[in-house]
Amino acid sequence: MFTLSCRIVDPDLEIVTSKDGYVTLIFFQDQDMKDFFRLYPEIVLMDATYKLTNVRMPLYVLLCVGPNGESAVVCVFLTVAEDTATLATALDKFKERNDQWPSIKTVMTDKDMAEREAIRQQFPDATLLLCLFHVMWAMSREITTAKMGIREEQRCQALKALQSIAYASSENQYNVLHAQLTATMPAAVVQYFDTHWHPCRQEWVHCWQQQNVTFGEWTNNRIESINQRLKAVIRTGSTLPVFFKDLTATLACMRQERSHALSTATEKVRVTPYEAYSVEAKFLAARTPFAFKQVCKQLQLADAVTVTVSDGIMTADNRGNRSQ
Repeated sequence: MFTLSCRIVDPDLEIVTSKDGYVTLIFFQDQDMKDFFRLYPEIVLMDATYKLTNVRMPLYVLLCVGPNGESAVVCVFLTVAEDTATLATALDKFKERNDQWPSIKTVMTDKDMAEREAIRQQFPDATLLLCLFHVMWAMSREITTAKMGIREEQRCQALKALQSIAYASSENQYNVLHAQLTATMPAAVVQYFDTHWHPCRQEWVHCWQQQNVTFGEWTNNRIESINQRLKAVIRTGSTLPVFFKDLTATLACMRQERSHALSTATEKVRVTPYEAYSVEAKFLAARTPFAFKQVCKQLQLADAVTVTVSDGIMTADNRGNRSQ
């Protein structure tokens, strides 16, 4: 079993400079981060937080999800610029140190174009998804009475309609809701949606997101929580030595908390509602509660399908989930 360390071991710090000798990137990753990513690389959440250092370099955090649903920081880096080239360089440094990077299935971010282009360049086989919270926030920021010349009542109706679209459970439902939006909402709202959000619908609408490896994550709330913890410990405008001292202390504390939570989950005797020796009971005994929830969903989906073979041809009939 993988044990989370509460110490900073073998820190890997690299400083990248420009041709003129100016610092452009500070990359940090220690052995615990590498080990965690090696074991759980499937989904990566990426976001930036600001104003932590006196040199005003944004801090980018890469986060993965562990076997008990715990959040783990697997890499951090500071950049002077937030352009595609700089971010691509940082991600390339990450790839150099982590051989498991091709195993990344999903990367979730906000709608920062430079960030997303850098991810596409460095992780071409990964699916890029948008944080649903940032999507709705961006929509509410742009769909206003002043920017679109609409009434407040129309704005509220538009945001409600867009939220329904975001949670569409199927492509057919999305098409129906999109048609309703086109027919009932002001032209400015429809044009904005069709220009900015309809083309990338596979990245943020629920029915398409759930086709990818997400472990139930639809937002970057996990990484936002980590950023808030960092800001609570690291004082605004810290010098770089103080920043890294407080950063490593915070990371060590979070690892100790995760280690305790994982130990509690694996050592606690659980009461099973399943019959002894059933498939569900066996998985429950061998998995953490978080992992079992993911497996249980797949078992329910499998239970909803009847597979028949006739003349060497296999067919599957989805008859609905009997266990629900």
